[in-house]
Amino acid sequence: MAKPPKVSEEAKGFLDEANGASDPAWSAWLAFLVLLTYVAVTLASVSHKNLLLNSPVRLPIINADIPLVGFFQYAPALLLLVYLSLLVQHVILARKYRKFTDAITPYEMEAGTEHPARDRVHQRFEDVRPDRGHRGHRGSATHAPTLGPLGSAATVLFWYALAVSRARPDRGRCGSG
Repeated sequence: MAKPPKVSEEAKGFLDEANGASDPAWSAWLAFLVLLTYVAVTLASVSHKNLLLNSPVRLPIINADIPLVGFFQYAPALLLLVYLSLLVQHVILARKYRKFTDAITPYEMEAGTEHPARDRVHQRFEDVRPDRGHRGHRGSATHAPTLGPLGSAATVLFWYALAVSRARPDRGRCGSG
């Protein structure tokens, strides 16, 4: 039985870097999902009456009241900032994984099979692997988690918040008569 090839020190270093970068990227993804859920629950608690009377928004779990306009101004901005941070984390992760992939590509080309060191890649990285796909296909860092319709919803929410902030009751455009 053939002995599995040794991983070069360079490839081992790149693999360790990629695996080390996957922990913060995974944590950022979970934090974003928790924040998104929290904002969605808060939005669900805002009624038509609250919007009409410009009543404060009660935040779930912490039971704090914040101004309605402030919530609609800052929640979308916060979501977008956290989402951009998440994308940056995944781009960094993809670049580190690309270095590892480039280091083992000569072996894979020569042997015609995947290098056994690929089995040491963290499982959670499989979601954002830039080279997933057919053999020889080289992806890009754009395989980071995107939200599709949810990302569009965050953008719509941002523009809605901008419209609400421009039609504030103290300017006499809506609310009290």
